[in-house]
Formats: sequence, structure tokens, C-alpha cells
Amino acid sequence: MNHPFVLLIGAILSIGLSWNTLIVNPQKHFGQLTTQDEIPKVLNGQQKQGRQVYAESGCVKCHTQQVRYFEQDSKYGPRFTVANDFAGQDKPLLGSHRIGPDLSNLGNNGKYTGGDGRMNLYKTLFHAKESQVMEGSSLASLMPRHYFLFDKVELSSLAPDNEYSELARELGETAGLEEGHGYIPSYRAEVLADYLMSLKLDQSLFVAPIQESSEE
Repeated sequence: MNHPFVLLIGAILSIGLSWNTLIVNPQKHFGQLTTQDEIPKVLNGQQKQGRQVYAESGCVKCHTQQVRYFEQDSKYGPRFTVANDFAGQDKPLLGSHRIGPDLSNLGNNGKYTGGDGRMNLYKTLFHAKESQVMEGSSLASLMPRHYFLFDKVELSSLAPDNEYSELARELGETAGLEEGHGYIPSYRAEVLADYLMSLKLDQSLFVAPIQESSEE
């Protein structure tokens, strides 16, 4: 070559650009992250058991846990899902078909928060309503009834102050049981509820910041 100096400059620029792109910028942006920034949530023991029930019950076949970077997914959470959300989980339950709604932010759904939130979740799992409308459709919900997560009991066996007394009576009537009988959540239903209510996208991350809504 007649221009070795030009080649040298080009090589230096190429190496410098690569170094800046692959080393300097990532360190600048991600090197200051704390553990809290990197891991939005860590499941406790009961939530881990509930996650196993979620997988065994086939919930992942119809529900996703991935808010994509698309406008149509903004209704499912205040930010999109990133790998950080699944830290410590060997097999993220992302799902591949969204027959039912995405559950990434279920724990912040008003229906399942507050004093009646857990009971409403049990009713949904039991499928207490005879016909639930699918989101964006006039068709009834395809979600199967999860009777297998509930135990049949005699209402008289429940103490008056039992938290499940009213729920047991309501589910029993919905299922058409004989008078005086009902259903209460089994331990598997309880841990599943714990897991589902832990699903939240309420922490802003550097890689996925929560977009604040601007008020005009």
C-alpha cells in the first residue's frame, strides 16, 4: 500500500471506536447500577411454590409475562419487560400465546389489590362467573374452571370469623352444590395467589424506565 499512515490511522480509529462501544459506554451506563437496580424483585418461598403451581396448571399456555416494546402492550404495564425481571429464575415463564391477558403487572391491577383483592383472585381462578367476557371480544372467556385448586367443605365446619366463610358459600352456590356446602382455596391456590399478586412492573429500571405520564 502507498498510504501506510492512512491505514494506521484507520486501524487506531477502528480499535478506539470498538473499545468505546463495547467497553467504555456499557461501563459508564451499567457499571454504577446497584443490586436493587438490577433485580426488581426476588420471590419468597411461598411465591416460588406458587410459581411452580402456575407452571403445572398450564397458565403459561394462555398467558404471557412479557410486556413488549409496542404501543399495544402499554395497557399491560408502565414499562416493558426486561431480563432483569426474571433474575434468579431458572426458567422464565414468558409464554408464547396471549389467549388471555398478560400478567406481568397483575399485582397492580385494581381488581386484585386492597382488602378484596385476594378474594377476587380466588373467584377468577375458580371461574365463579358463568360467563366472563374476553378482552376486546364479545365471546365468553376460554379460561377453564380451576376446581382442582379448591377443597369442598361443609359450611358449618368453618368458624364464623373464618376469612373464607363468605367465599366458600358464594363458590358453592356458583358450582351448584347442595345447600350447606362450599369451596375454599387449597394451599396450592393460596401460594398461586401469592405468586400472581407479586407480579408487578412498578420499579423503574435504567434499562426500562417507567414513563411518567405528562399532564397537560
